[in-house]
Amino acid sequence: MPRLPIRLALTAAVGLSTACAVPAAEPPPPAVSGFLRKHCVECHGPTTQKGDFRVDELSADLTTADARDRWKLALERVAAGTMPPAKKPRPAKNDAHAFTAWVAGRLAAVEKARQATEGRAVLRRLNRSE
Repeated sequence: MPRLPIRLALTAAVGLSTACAVPAAEPPPPAVSGFLRKHCVECHGPTTQKGDFRVDELSADLTTADARDRWKLALERVAAGTMPPAKKPRPAKNDAHAFTAWVAGRLAAVEKARQATEGRAVLRRLNRSE
């Protein structure tokens, strides 16, 4: 009978550790990588690096702050319509939506996992009334 609480504790520990794990770095789906090749690599690839931004070096592992910041920047620019620039052909709405949905989903999953392991706020300062 005493083995039952130990088994329950081990099962709960394994379940919590897998639920709080950071999502694995999965490569972008074909629609996203195709979008990047078609609309981004020409100006932000190995031969040309406008704005000191290289799409070919974007890491699919969003656990580092630098990778998250780069993907956020790409997401913001595509969502706002500033990238690709007005002089370049505009991507189809379906393609742009697939790109922004995938990036936003990955960023949200990584942030949720980070909050589960690290918490929301590391330090909170009191205000005058507290």
